[in-house]
Amino acid sequence: MGAWLGPHEFDPALFVLARQGEAFVPFSKKIEHERVAESTGRVLQGHFVNDQRGELALRVGRCGPGFVEQNVVGAKHLPGVNHEVRRPWSLGTLFQFQPQQAAPQQHKGRRQQPRQRLERTQLARHNTPGPRHGDSVSYRISVHGRVARVTLNAAPLNILTAALQDSLSREIAALNKRDDFNLLVVQSALAHFSAGADVSEHLGREKVSAMLKAAHGLIENLLACPVPTLAAVRGHCLGGALELALACDMLLAAEDAQLGLPEIRLACLPPAALVLAPMKWPAALCAELLTSGATLTGAELAARAGIVAVPVSNWTDRVEALCARYASLSRAALCEATRLLRPGAAERFRAQVGAMESVYLERVLAMDDAAEGVRAFQEKRAPVWNHRLP
Repeated sequence: MGAWLGPHEFDPALFVLARQGEAFVPFSKKIEHERVAESTGRVLQGHFVNDQRGELALRVGRCGPGFVEQNVVGAKHLPGVNHEVRRPWSLGTLFQFQPQQAAPQQHKGRRQQPRQRLERTQLARHNTPGPRHGDSVSYRISVHGRVARVTLNAAPLNILTAALQDSLSREIAALNKRDDFNLLVVQSALAHFSAGADVSEHLGREKVSAMLKAAHGLIENLLACPVPTLAAVRGHCLGGALELALACDMLLAAEDAQLGLPEIRLACLPPAALVLAPMKWPAALCAELLTSGATLTGAELAARAGIVAVPVSNWTDRVEALCARYASLSRAALCEATRLLRPGAAERFRAQVGAMESVYLERVLAMDDAAEGVRAFQEKRAPVWNHRLP
């Protein structure tokens, strides 16, 4: 059995044919569609395109973050395929189909059998679609094989707007009430984990207050997760995105990932990182990241902070192996271990970050340089500081 689906989510059990590169299915309409599939620990990216016979065919396409082309077993291009794909993620309903059988020769004048029809099914119960922004999906939530995944998918850079973080916070709060997963993974479907918060939301007390409330609420819910949490980071992980990663129990980064806290370059501060980073990383490293805005690679951060850095060529296998390890364990034991490792973490964070929020709103926003830094970034110019405290 093969499958193709829309933007919300995928079920790994459906992608045997896609993994073998053999799937094609008759379809009467011309539909151009891109899908991301995961199968038996392998992540593939391919395009569904129309071939010259007006049928829908699978073409293995360009690999993005976490999609390693050599993992595609026996993939082959179908002849006569139009490779152009114009409307990725344009359909939201899951379809199932059987591979097309060779059509018997028909005699002239004899009525041909109708083409095989697709069976339309509902999305799997464990999949919860994230919010939409136009034709794109900002994130996907799934629970499969005792692993819950929050997959950021807000192209091109997974900007963490206040609205997105508020929605994610509610989704994770709902996940925290479930008992069917042993590990929560925060990851990205794009080339970058996230470039951080929306810079435009750093202007004006009302916007900043809403941004901080959403970001810190999301972190609180991550800290309240009853089982271990993992941030799987590739590409850029900057600012608010690194705060999100710091809120997870484990950080797995590709060796070439770029991680940093660049807020100081805009004369701003990252309140959550000021609370979380000193709990996990050496003081000198925290001082460098928080006060210089430096960016480190995953390999550099592994050497200095003890995070796990993974070669890009081995990325998918390492992430999935870690997920499989946790899936095989007792949830009851994991819950007890997690409770003892971070007792009252959400409550302690809330108390500490509240003081940081007050400083940000009362002192940082009152500085002329804070507004100048954001405006200079938006106007793509060097900032002109006046260096005056409020």
